[in-house]
Amino acid sequence: MRRIGAVAFKAQRGVLSSAASMSAIRRPMSSLDKKERGEEARYMAKMDAENIAKMKAKFESVLASGDAAAKEELMDVLDVKPEEEKGIISQLGLDDWRFALPIGLFIGIPTMANEVLVLNAESQLVACFILFCATMHSQVGGMVAKSLDEYR
Repeated sequence: MRRIGAVAFKAQRGVLSSAASMSAIRRPMSSLDKKERGEEARYMAKMDAENIAKMKAKFESVLASGDAAAKEELMDVLDVKPEEEKGIISQLGLDDWRFALPIGLFIGIPTMANEVLVLNAESQLVACFILFCATMHSQVGGMVAKSLDEYR
């Protein structure tokens, strides 16, 4: 009669499943190389978690400081563009002339035909003044602001 181990005997009798019996009979030995790689991966994950926590703390401190220059520099480093708030004209899609012109005509013609808006010399003078101010602001405003800052 042949001698067999208890695990093999239980496996022959069907007590253990085939996968459990195979792993119990021949266990693969992990090599030292695999063990070192596992320990290195755990160490690197731990260091990454610590570095992320430090960077997050620095980020939160810059945001909480209220320093506009530091926030702007941080946003430049992170390459984050601040979201521009959309006005009512942009929300309605009237910032495109292809939509604004027909809607303006649709509203403007009946308004003038029913004499709700009367274009006389005074309204033309107001329109010219607004056009002058808008042109000066968009074309000359930067130069004027720069010269006033230098003078100050």
